[in-house]
Amino acid sequence: MSIPIEITIGQKLQALRKSKYPNDTQSDFAARIKTSSRTYSRMEAGDINVSLKNYLNAAEILNISERFETLFDSPLAQAGTVDEEIVESTFSDIFNRNEE
Repeated sequence: MSIPIEITIGQKLQALRKSKYPNDTQSDFAARIKTSSRTYSRMEAGDINVSLKNYLNAAEILNISERFETLFDSPLAQAGTVDEEIVESTFSDIFNRNEE
């Protein structure tokens, strides 16, 4: 059984937000990363159609921009139950599609 990567991204983002800014609502954090509350809500829901720039802005505010890819690491890949090359190639496909 695999966990959809979109959900994992949103869950990680939410956990990082709550850890670093425990008193921030989604709206508060959205203001920190200079996006709308609706867009940030979609990010925490794992919407992969949100601009990558918004995820990068969040990573910078959360001080993980050097490790930005940690938002995208699958817990199953870390546990060795998913082929990391497949996960990496999937994200390559997504990022390449966004550049076109």
